[in-house]
Amino acid sequence: MHRAMRRARHALLLTILATSAGTAEECRPIAGLDPLIRPGAVLLLGEIHGTAESPAFVGDAACAAARSGHPVVVALEQPVAGQEELDSFFDSDGGEAARRDLLAGFFWQSSYQDGRASRAMLELIERARRLGRSGASVRVTLFDVGSTGGGQARDRGMATRLAELAAEEEESVILVLTGNLHSRTRQGRPGNADYEPMGHLLARQLAPGRVVALMQANGSGTAWVCAPECGITGLGGRRGERPWEVEIGDSPPPGHDGWYRIGAITASPPAKLSAAERAALRPASLPSSTPQSPPAAQPAPPQRAPAGPLSSAEKRVQGSWQGYDSRRGHRNWTLDVDGRGFRAEGAGEWYEGRLVVKTDREPAWIDFVIERCRCAYEGATSEAVFGWEGDALMVAAAAPGSPRPGRLGAAGSQMLRFVRR
Repeated sequence: MHRAMRRARHALLLTILATSAGTAEECRPIAGLDPLIRPGAVLLLGEIHGTAESPAFVGDAACAAARSGHPVVVALEQPVAGQEELDSFFDSDGGEAARRDLLAGFFWQSSYQDGRASRAMLELIERARRLGRSGASVRVTLFDVGSTGGGQARDRGMATRLAELAAEEEESVILVLTGNLHSRTRQGRPGNADYEPMGHLLARQLAPGRVVALMQANGSGTAWVCAPECGITGLGGRRGERPWEVEIGDSPPPGHDGWYRIGAITASPPAKLSAAERAALRPASLPSSTPQSPPAAQPAPPQRAPAGPLSSAEKRVQGSWQGYDSRRGHRNWTLDVDGRGFRAEGAGEWYEGRLVVKTDREPAWIDFVIERCRCAYEGATSEAVFGWEGDALMVAAAAPGSPRPGRLGAAGSQMLRFVRR
């Protein structure tokens, strides 16, 4: 009774807002969706990344669920490290400054853009923000935990994250937008019959019938995909003749209960900041080890020829990188690696010295031997471990002079994520 009264009050509030404010969000009708909108429902919407239509469909589904009186959670396949910035945007006025702060996060600015940080995704987040501001109970959460242990470990981590969310949101409608391999609720994937997709793992952890998986059906068009180069690609259609429709059954795709149709598709490019916008961002700040030290002239980045051939791990870390605190998503360091020399800058400090990669295994041991710096650590060695998450370099760094962390994510270490500049 208490839950029914709560839903009724929520629906009444939305009705009042829709009729009196004059600014209520419009919901494009989705045929066949209503039977799936119920308290506790977890809808897995398996997409082809990089279209304008799939995020727009989720926005309309969230709008319809909220108008029906249900709390709504939109779950996106983006790194959980960006949740704090996303929450700040949700609490903002959605203006240009708030948008720039959100897009300054490492995921949005990454050099590897697979469609999950598109303009359409940004618009979905903005639409959910507007729904929330209008009085609806709508929020957005991120569930990609990442992993250095490969795709299977990542699917397990994402399933665990969503299972925890479902346990917290038993009265909510949870709309999960994810890649169409992760959304499968049946074991197996092309080429690997033993693989356990996220949807399969999640459905095993929740009550029967709570998880419903739908595969994207679309007409022909374009999408921003990585195959392997990232860009706009033409795609054929499949079962997408009737847009904005849900169909359960009728020869559902493997591991899914049905289809969600979005019609002809249009590529949605990355929502990355322009070069001018990036240059105007305020510098990130970290506590300086020598806050009272006077400014010093900064020598040019080191140019060293390596002694002997570079290992495969050393070759992979060459170039210029932008660093982010992986737990909070804030920009902090820039890192330039040339041969076995490095230069790092951040928080008003700079460091130069030798980079020593101990092994080619992953995660690998790495030492930053600080030869010159504007800091309190000249002559010390910062020990770290590093691994890879796609094209991003993940580093668990200890304070200079402290023991090397035993693994990525070890307690007491600073987790940094570097993407190419």
